[in-house]
Amino acid sequence: MRARTSSSAAELDETPRLDGKVAVVCGGTGEVGEGIVAGLLIAGARVAVPSRSGERLSVLADRLEAAGVPTEKLVPLVGDISEMPDGAHDVAAELSRLIGRPDLVVVALGGWVQTDALADLEIDTWDSIIDGALRAHQLAAAAFVPLMRGRPGAMYVQINGAAARYPVPGAGAVSVAAAGELMAAQVMAVEEAGHGIQVEALVLGPIRTRSRDDAAAWMISARAVGDLIAQRAARRAQVAETVRATAEAAGALPLAPPTAREREHDDDLIDDDSPQPRRHIHPDALAPGGPATVLELLTAADLRPARSAASGAVRGARGASLGWVLWGLQTASLSKQVRRDDPPPNPH
Repeated sequence: MRARTSSSAAELDETPRLDGKVAVVCGGTGEVGEGIVAGLLIAGARVAVPSRSGERLSVLADRLEAAGVPTEKLVPLVGDISEMPDGAHDVAAELSRLIGRPDLVVVALGGWVQTDALADLEIDTWDSIIDGALRAHQLAAAAFVPLMRGRPGAMYVQINGAAARYPVPGAGAVSVAAAGELMAAQVMAVEEAGHGIQVEALVLGPIRTRSRDDAAAWMISARAVGDLIAQRAARRAQVAETVRATAEAAGALPLAPPTAREREHDDDLIDDDSPQPRRHIHPDALAPGGPATVLELLTAADLRPARSAASGAVRGARGASLGWVLWGLQTASLSKQVRRDDPPPNPH
């Protein structure tokens, strides 16, 4: 028994942390966002949360403190990333001034709208849903991604709903917008890989949140989502640090290109027998980006494999055939059923 306890303690001690890292959570005052903020704060990150409402930011801080989450590193900022033309860039610039460029950005934006069937949907309603959802994500990306380029181990995490992968009757516009957001994450991953940014997309089913705290045990909690993001981001930062230390030990100089004087000196050494100058490694080489990581999280059973998934992995949920059912249970007509003991049986 003692050996088992000792082993567990060692595992906890070895869990990578986010001390010294800067994180931004867009949508951090929301149902899922609150859990994400909590997970990042507990992991040691300095966490900035922009919001249009100062009142919602105050409520967030109160709720985190009531839950025992340390809030000393919480940085609330009143600002609207959706305000045109420069709201998102103004928010990003102010946050960078306050706490520095971000190492991790999490975007948990969007909502759920029940509508008529797609063929019966008024075009104005379609335009409003599609434009509102996709625009918010694009504004966030345009404001924060450029600030992350060259940050060793940088990670951009998009929070999406299962409607991106599974059809839900009466939620066609939301589903199409969610699918567009998921593809945007995959395109951005390819575009930003050369800048050292890893893009991850979490596709969530029903989540246990502050307004659904009596939900079934098989549902994932918002806090568990935050812990997962913190663990994956911290592991990536740890990899960057390991690569940096190895490069230094091998005689490389990290993070800084050679100065003009060093380049002139290097030229002088070409024809003599002096040692070659030390190599310089680019920040992006410390933890290069790659294809998007796409992780489906429909039930608590999906958390463990998600923790160990490699960067760039595309991992479906264990109950993938039930995905559309699980997500559909969150809609207005079936919301009470999601609180029952077990996931619904496979209808096929």
